[in-house]
Amino acid sequence: MTFSNQIKTLKENWLILIIFLAIILILSNLTPSNVFQGFNSISKSSADIAYAESSRFYPGINQDFAPEESDRKITKTISTSIETKRGNFDLTTNSLKNYIKESNSILINENINSYGEGINKRKTGSYSIQVPKENYESIISKIKNLGEIQSFNENLEDITGNYISIQDTLELEKQKLKRYQELFETTQSTEEKITLTDRLFEQERRIKYLEQSLNNQDLRIEYVNVYLTINEKQSNFANISLITLKEIIRSFINSFNKLITIIIWIIPWAIVFWIIRFFYKKFK
Repeated sequence: MTFSNQIKTLKENWLILIIFLAIILILSNLTPSNVFQGFNSISKSSADIAYAESSRFYPGINQDFAPEESDRKITKTISTSIETKRGNFDLTTNSLKNYIKESNSILINENINSYGEGINKRKTGSYSIQVPKENYESIISKIKNLGEIQSFNENLEDITGNYISIQDTLELEKQKLKRYQELFETTQSTEEKITLTDRLFEQERRIKYLEQSLNNQDLRIEYVNVYLTINEKQSNFANISLITLKEIIRSFINSFNKLITIIIWIIPWAIVFWIIRFFYKKFK
């Protein structure tokens, strides 16, 4: 059969062809909407992949590291937790405040909470302390003696690049301010003086902001941030209580139910055993 004859045969039997395709679609649970939906999902997945590839973060060299600087600017942060003996929480807190005063440190924040009632009651406190760098070792050794150390983490951060960047920006802004001041002194135009006055104001404000930022960085270097948590030890008898009548009844009922379950499980096997034993004796 030639190709043209095959095409002619298909045209004559188009109804059978449509029925055949419909059966295939039904059996494979494919409808035109599902087909288009599949194409859409494929397109969407491709778009998601393309977006993920385009938005992937590739870490590069930190241009703000300033490796040429020998005088590194390092900040230090300490996070520690201690457990004090039961009943000694207030005494421990008073000792801590004495250490803070003796070391010329600053207590930035104090938060004390009580948990539980009666024999379960205990206290916990969190403290944020700024310690002068030269007194850091002394006060940390004293804090460690206040109780049992539960955790101690020390974090160092090199901010040399950022520090140098602020310094350079501040110097450039001061030079710009000086130029504005020179222009203000030499210009004779009232309109230009008004414009320069606004610029001088904005420039002075920007310089003040940079100076404050630089000062904050100096404080971060000169002081060590200490975050301390003091936990009062829990009582050895905590969460211990006499059993109640309700619990006794519940325990009795649970045990009784288990006994009934065991008996019900044993009875069929006992019957089978008895039947086997009966016939064994009878035909022996």
